[in-house]
Amino acid sequence: MFQPGDKVSFVNEKQEGIIVTVKPNGMIVVEIEDGFPIEVTARELVIKHTVLVSPKEQQSKNESINKSADKPIIADYVSAFQLKNKIAIAIIADSGQVLSGNITLRLVNGSNDDLLAAVYTSKGNKRSGLAALRLDAGCSAELTTIKRERIIDFDGIILDGLLYQTGESIARPRLLKTFPFELPTLFQHFPKLPSPFCFTVLKEVHDGEPLIESEDELSGLMEKFKLDSSKIGTFKKPNFESPKKSHDNTLQRFGLSPVNHEIDLHIEELLSEIAGLSNGEIMQIQLNHFHKTLDKAMLSKANTIVFIHGIGNGKLKAAITEELRNLHFKFREADFSRYGAGATEVVLR
Repeated sequence: MFQPGDKVSFVNEKQEGIIVTVKPNGMIVVEIEDGFPIEVTARELVIKHTVLVSPKEQQSKNESINKSADKPIIADYVSAFQLKNKIAIAIIADSGQVLSGNITLRLVNGSNDDLLAAVYTSKGNKRSGLAALRLDAGCSAELTTIKRERIIDFDGIILDGLLYQTGESIARPRLLKTFPFELPTLFQHFPKLPSPFCFTVLKEVHDGEPLIESEDELSGLMEKFKLDSSKIGTFKKPNFESPKKSHDNTLQRFGLSPVNHEIDLHIEELLSEIAGLSNGEIMQIQLNHFHKTLDKAMLSKANTIVFIHGIGNGKLKAAITEELRNLHFKFREADFSRYGAGATEVVLR
């Protein structure tokens, strides 16, 4: 007879755990070694060791663990959210309360690097610590559960992290990402997953692209994509005197611009097809590219970088200005004689 506290192993898997509760329908909730509760039948378990505890101790333990046992989980968040070689924060609604329940934040590390991360909420130019952790490659961890009424207290999330590997490896980029907090809706981003995970909103913080460290690596990239070196400049040496425009946007997709450290954020320069995209989706794509190229410029030890956002309705410029203020960067209007009022220059050093 199984009872809470028993140490068990699984018949068909090399895994062990502790029974936290036996439900009236006969199903058994087991807390496995990584701390997650799973629900199984008695036929799937073998008792390894029975732990005797007082009824009061067991009741206290059950109350604390059953809270997490009732929360739905999935076995492999990296595969479920298609995050191979990527890192993202998953914004997950409560099961059955997508539009009104609490929100769980989970950090998913699908990269080959271990991650040291600090996560904050942001309000204007202020931030508040939310969680700090070490997360191994290929793993995920719950950061926190936020009550719905608390969401009005902040407007964004910041992740500050370091990637590393044991042994010899190339330099790893520092991660510093700020993004607006987006609540799940009834749109199913992952229709093949059960509720509530099908409604999950993902905020990517690292796309797995390698850091370009040297001229040799840049040359290798150019050779791979059969690019003419005479048509582009050197990413590590800013030069705004002789801009040349290349019709091949391959380098731009890797955060590099044919004109050194001059990044054109017009959506037609980033995507070949924009039919069906809303204005909000277009701006999010532009801001993602802004963050990615800003990171690469910092890592290349550049002095400045110019973002061409155009004039339009001013929303993209305002969003970029707000992001730069939150990240405490110095910035200014770019050279008016060259860009008019449609570009912002960021001072990196």
